Amino acid sequence: LRGMCGLIPSDTAGNRTLISTGYFLSFFGIGCVLAGLGPIISALSAQLDMPTAELGFLFTARALGYLAGSAFGGVLVDRLRHTHIILLLGNLACAVGCAALPSLRRAA
Repeated sequence: LRGMCGLIPSDTAGNRTLISTGYFLSFFGIGCVLAGLGPIISALSAQLDMPTAELGFLFTARALGYLAGSAFGGVLVDRLRHTHIILLLGNLACAVGCAALPSLRRAA
């Protein structure tokens, strides 16, 4: 975390390895989250009392959200110095969304 906040230089080999490992794990986690909607769609359908076909909009909403987040994040990365914090905040937002998913009682 120190290297991410600029308190110590990020150009040492150990810090680069730590940062690369963090990015790898972050994108692996994002991939798991994106892939998770398919297997849980039937349980979500039962929980929301909606036909599975009507929940197809979730896939479109997820794709549009990912696209908008990537575009917005790209602008932030270009403008801000501490780019690791942007990924951290994005992952936290993703975690909050995933944590909120089981508490849904109705769609939109």
